[in-house]
Amino acid sequence: LTSHAGRLGYESAYMWNNTSSAAYVPDLVDELEIVMDGVSCPDGSVDLDECSYDLMKHDCSHSEDVILGCSNGDYRIISGVIYAQAEDEDVPHPSNEGLLVVGVVNTRTGEETYGTVCDDGWSMASAHIACRALGYESAYMWNNTSSAAYVPDHLVDELEIVMDGVSCPGGAVDLDECSYDLMNHDCSHSEDVILGCTGEGNSTSPSPRPTEYPTSFPTGEPELDDEVAVKFGGLELKMKLSARKGRAKMSDIIEGIATMLPFFG
Repeated sequence: LTSHAGRLGYESAYMWNNTSSAAYVPDLVDELEIVMDGVSCPDGSVDLDECSYDLMKHDCSHSEDVILGCSNGDYRIISGVIYAQAEDEDVPHPSNEGLLVVGVVNTRTGEETYGTVCDDGWSMASAHIACRALGYESAYMWNNTSSAAYVPDHLVDELEIVMDGVSCPGGAVDLDECSYDLMNHDCSHSEDVILGCTGEGNSTSPSPRPTEYPTSFPTGEPELDDEVAVKFGGLELKMKLSARKGRAKMSDIIEGIATMLPFFG
């Protein structure tokens, strides 16, 4: 896979499957021909020239189309926060119990991505290390039962899964002693880590409700994304939100708050 990713300008591949091309290109696949088949690359190959394949000759259907995921550069963790949202609140806020969200940066391009953590490999040891990294004393719980109990599904679905395969050995006290993958996963949001920490932490909760937040829009008016200032206690953020739906995008909330909260400094 690495050789294919390199030909496309990426550094490497992190996944491939043939589960459903319709999930990526709906209703368009049937208009395309299948032009390549029988691709076989020996171990250790670094270029497509070292592989064998057939062009314009196949015995396949589009259910066998290759889905490919590529990445560029190395990533490192830059921030983290636990989010929760009560039923009477409009947006999630930092909390000591809720959905764990981390920020990672591509060290080559500087691009930052914020998202959830998959529970593959996760343990109570991982939970303790994450809580201490966030400034808390320790973890009192973790699960993956339902992120929707803390953050609405429509906001979680806007996030990527940025961390997977976290495995911390018994006795580990720092993330450097753990193994994990960044921007490479085989998970769904049903596996997102829910974390509960004891102590104050760096994720101090702001005031429960923003002081400015539209919750309705007159019938017949166009649905627009407006930029508004939202105040959380002494912190003022500017974010895009849907005036008709009366809700902000999770990515805007993350960028406004999470980047200000140190994680594994």
